[in-house]
Amino acid sequence: MGNENGHTSFDDMIDMLVAQPRSVSERWIEQEPLDGIVIETPSRINQEKKWFFRLPWRLFTVLAPFPGKALAIYMMLWRESMMQSSSSVALTTTSLRLCGLTRREKTQALAHLEKEGLITVTRQRGKNPQVTVLALMDRFGRKPTG
Repeated sequence: MGNENGHTSFDDMIDMLVAQPRSVSERWIEQEPLDGIVIETPSRINQEKKWFFRLPWRLFTVLAPFPGKALAIYMMLWRESMMQSSSSVALTTTSLRLCGLTRREKTQALAHLEKEGLITVTRQRGKNPQVTVLALMDRFGRKPTG
């Protein structure tokens, strides 16, 4: 369980996410900040033409029975994380409107996903929530917010 760099593989992280207790601190190791690393992303038009839903089946089967729009919100977060090459992304009202989701559905879904230990949410009054998709932390780390 791990590679030569001492990091857990992506498949192992998904297995831990599904099988272990819900304590986030037990499953995830703090990543080093990516200060000074330039990550280029393709233009938004090119990103919209691509398929980004490469969600592992085991994770999908865990998310599918969740109430409300939790699966849809998680898939939006997964897509944004993949497009931005960061495990930490902002969940914007604009992206919700494109999918026909309301603020109330967003709030309920984020609360449920956070309770289940799949994401962490940083909230600030009057701003979009900053969400970290924990399954992608080993792949991308956490970009500094600010």
